[in-house]
Amino acid sequence: MTILEIAVYAALLGGASPVTCHLDEAAVARCSNGLDAEQISRREIHFSNGVTVHREGDAFPAFSNGLKAWWGSSGWLQFSNGIGIRRLGPSEYAFSNGLVCGTELPDLIDCVRQRSSAAP
Repeated sequence: MTILEIAVYAALLGGASPVTCHLDEAAVARCSNGLDAEQISRREIHFSNGVTVHREGDAFPAFSNGLKAWWGSSGWLQFSNGIGIRRLGPSEYAFSNGLVCGTELPDLIDCVRQRSSAAP
């Protein structure tokens, strides 16, 4: 998984609030919402709050805290916490509440609220 995907999951776990994540020298993603994430394998991330996210290929991410995902009728990836996410391009994701996560630098991701949302 990429630092962008890790930041998206950190934002999702933090209630889809604005967050900035950066990858440090020890390859730990440190996010401004207090979550740190360590990539255990290419398919698994462990967050400092105890949640593990596992993803196999194109399958939905599996969250150890029970958070579920499915494709919504509008094409957004919907989560059981009420948040929807969709990819805007290779370096940007949009949340249904107006949050957008984008790559600022190769090791820095910024998730900020946009003025309007194309939410489902």
